[in-house]
Amino acid sequence: MFSDLSWEEQFLLLGSTLHISSPDLLRLEQISQNISDWDSVLTKAQSTALAALIFKNCTRFSDQNLLPNQVVKTLKANYYRYLSSNIRLYNDFTHAAKVLQQEGLDFIPLKGIMLLDVLYVDYGLRITNDIDLLVRAQDVERVKNVLLNNEWKLVLTHPKKSEFFERQEIFHHPYCLIKNNSVIELHRHVHSSFSHFNINIDDYWSRSVFCAFSGVNGRNFCVEDLLQHLCTHQYTHLISGQFRFSSFNDIVEMLLLHRDQIDWHLLYASSVQYNCLKELQQIMFLCQSYWNSNVPPFFFDGIASPINELESVFLCALNGDQFGVQKALAKVQYQISNVIILSSFSGWKSKLRYVVDDVFPQKSYMVARYKMRYTFLLPIYYLWRIWIGLSKIVLKFTFSKA
Repeated sequence: MFSDLSWEEQFLLLGSTLHISSPDLLRLEQISQNISDWDSVLTKAQSTALAALIFKNCTRFSDQNLLPNQVVKTLKANYYRYLSSNIRLYNDFTHAAKVLQQEGLDFIPLKGIMLLDVLYVDYGLRITNDIDLLVRAQDVERVKNVLLNNEWKLVLTHPKKSEFFERQEIFHHPYCLIKNNSVIELHRHVHSSFSHFNINIDDYWSRSVFCAFSGVNGRNFCVEDLLQHLCTHQYTHLISGQFRFSSFNDIVEMLLLHRDQIDWHLLYASSVQYNCLKELQQIMFLCQSYWNSNVPPFFFDGIASPINELESVFLCALNGDQFGVQKALAKVQYQISNVIILSSFSGWKSKLRYVVDDVFPQKSYMVARYKMRYTFLLPIYYLWRIWIGLSKIVLKFTFSKA
């Protein structure tokens, strides 16, 4: 729980609260007086992308000398770096949104670019790397062509492993376009067709609501679907070892600002329907335990695995212990993507073809995946790919038995 964390860890989590209360701000000041290793705090603040939020809250301290000058300067530099990048991204998003609006094409901005407008308002407080746009599946090609006709350029995002893979898998974001160093990922779904979540994207569209983004009319998920999407997206990144603390901030703020609007019974029912209740429960448990988020007790009914299953992963990531993260993940009973994919094939020939093409994908994929400069080294990269795969299997087996 929060009180069991070190002073440095408490400072990171409480200091990155977007709408921090006066009592919590005072508590943050008191915590800062117990910190001796500011270099460690600064390193973790930057690696977790929480530096800008911490900077914002520290500017409200009654005593501006509580933090070392160099720490404040570095936190401030992160804030302005985020701000500069996000202003460029949002301007390019606005331009693209206007073009799509003029063409009568529906879109829903996802994750960072939407949350900047809906939750954060101050564009310097959240790191955002690209522009994710969900469009209707039947509109993907048209949206791509409209953007191409408006100075966006197509870049390769998913080199094919094989023709077999190309026929089997439906990528949820098939196109990537770039302009002014801003990247748009076009999505037709929120998860890959091989994900074990069976979210019906048509349901999301039918429940979506009209929303204005800087004067441009678009759509947004209803609050329940938005919360579900943020949680499943965070869980997917978490079990792959890509821990994003800023994504926890997103969920915590959604729970805070929309607590009176959330239909928890609808969220629970749809999570059961879409096979993602366990994942939402575990993410919500962490939000409740470490940010004091208000989640109704009934939402944790019917838990199929320990509710704190991800807690050790969370704590290792907070401490910057990557080996600990992998060790903790090995004990988590999540559904492995390759197992899900193999189970979807009916015949042994298709299963074998999948395994062979996954282990030995075609040359163009290997060059793009590993950024190969010398293709004559391809056999060595294949051996490296096999070694990494076997290492992950051994790691999971070893630590899951520990």
